[in-house]
Amino acid sequence: MKPHQSLVLICLLFLISCDKKSENITPIQPPISEWKLTITDEELVGFTKEIKTKAKWYYWVKDKDTTNFKFRLSESKGDSLVQIVLEVKSPTDFKICLDSLNAIFPVIEKDFKLDKLNDFFIDQTIYYPDFTKEITSEYETQFGRKNVSHGKINSLMMELPLTEKLNSIISKYNVKVSAFSIEKFGIIDKTNFRIYPENYDFSDYPDFSIGGFTDILIKEK
Repeated sequence: MKPHQSLVLICLLFLISCDKKSENITPIQPPISEWKLTITDEELVGFTKEIKTKAKWYYWVKDKDTTNFKFRLSESKGDSLVQIVLEVKSPTDFKICLDSLNAIFPVIEKDFKLDKLNDFFIDQTIYYPDFTKEITSEYETQFGRKNVSHGKINSLMMELPLTEKLNSIISKYNVKVSAFSIEKFGIIDKTNFRIYPENYDFSDYPDFSIGGFTDILIKEK
């Protein structure tokens, strides 16, 4: 996604239009952008059908161009707990993703009970340059480059400005971040970063960061 496209997304703090099959949502404000929010219902099959009641994808389209990140929301059977998955095709600042998510919350509310939000999966933190820089800066200050326990890294990430930003946009649903769960956690040198696209320029990244599949756990206040 080109830089000017990211700026367009930031301008979408008030959503202007949305497609959901043949349904149109009344614009909140007059059109300010050519980007259109698209909602796609996911067909539930196999194990997913056994544990989920519904799942939907939210993303923006302009002509045939799609933004390089999108959100999947799903609802669990029985307890109706809601999970968000953030999928990115190339590195994007986490702040841009959060601003975009906040912009579409009024639309998501029509399909999901966001006071039941309990999980936000963001995959590898190195997909988000701003998040990576925040984590590495604080990590190096506190621990240098040595490996530490999951408890210590969780405490560090709970205090990051981007975590505070996430809390600020979900607090209206009476929920907050409770912990970070990082599977296969470890220190990664920049020379070993591996993300899509393979030729991505890491020159602006710190010399190292943490690796692991990151799940942000959320609970009621």
